[in-house]
Amino acid sequence: MMNSVMLKFCASYFLIVVIFFFFSCTKEVIEIPQDKQQIKRGVLVVNEGNFMYGNGSITYYDDSTGQIIEDIFMTNNGRKLGDVVQSVQRIGEELFIVVNNSGKIEVVDKNNFKSTGTISGLRSPRYILSINAQKAYVSDLYANAISIINPQTKIITGNIPLAGWTEQMVLWKDKVWVSNVYRDKLYIIDANTDKITDSLAAQKGIARITADITGIWALASTNQDSSILFHINPDEKRIHKRISLPPLASSKYMGLIKNQWEIFLLSSKGVSIYHTLNQTLSPLFEKPAQNFYGFGYDAKKARLYVADAKDYIQKSTIYVYDIQQKKWLSNFNAGIISSDFYFY
Repeated sequence: MMNSVMLKFCASYFLIVVIFFFFSCTKEVIEIPQDKQQIKRGVLVVNEGNFMYGNGSITYYDDSTGQIIEDIFMTNNGRKLGDVVQSVQRIGEELFIVVNNSGKIEVVDKNNFKSTGTISGLRSPRYILSINAQKAYVSDLYANAISIINPQTKIITGNIPLAGWTEQMVLWKDKVWVSNVYRDKLYIIDANTDKITDSLAAQKGIARITADITGIWALASTNQDSSILFHINPDEKRIHKRISLPPLASSKYMGLIKNQWEIFLLSSKGVSIYHTLNQTLSPLFEKPAQNFYGFGYDAKKARLYVADAKDYIQKSTIYVYDIQQKKWLSNFNAGIISSDFYFY
């Protein structure tokens, strides 16, 4: 993702795929007057940009009108966002944009994308998890620690030592579960004391972790062709199910949809759905053509957004798939190496 180590990891474990045909024309960028750029609804596309080029960006797409702002941070703040944009998280009325190789988090007003502050001094931040109004955790590639920040004052207030490359996190009651790519454990942090209290042996390669009403789901990519999905009972701190997935589900991304009984898996061959109730896997689409690098799910409209990163140099193309109608709706261009999405 944002350096040679990460790019190699993503290429080895999570190369992505495809659609059968192209339909619908690419939408043109619509220039919007500065005083009209109020963001009320739509989709944010996270564009990593090229490592060391400082060309990471956020593309705004209004899914109701088709309006596009290619680099909304630059447009509304007159400066570049930074080097390797990793993720976006809303806390209160602000959006926290994690910029990995720049070692910072840019904060903007969610309604107009104007800067409200910058949190500097981070090593190689990845994801941010809100604990409460005064506290959030930030995972990191190289810091060997989880950073603690105050979202209101926008300063780093401490850290929690945790060796290894930490990725996604989930809050379950007052405990934070942390994925760790190079370790074979999920770590558990007490959100009240900011201390690691326990861990659960699982599998190396876990980067994706999420929760639903049934517990915690964690996805480990074990090699280029296979992956393991874990269903965890967080109250009992035990693995409820260990599901070995076939090559179709070798995944980069995991998301829960449809009353949280189905899981999307982005693979080297397409997108598949794991049905958690009957424990079956079925393909949503499987086509060998594009380099799908990331995707996101708009639960309100039941639409899947899939990013084709092409050769990692050209601008990415985003394809929109309607889950209920089971058809492709449209496509539009975003920035370089689109990898994640945030839905208003």
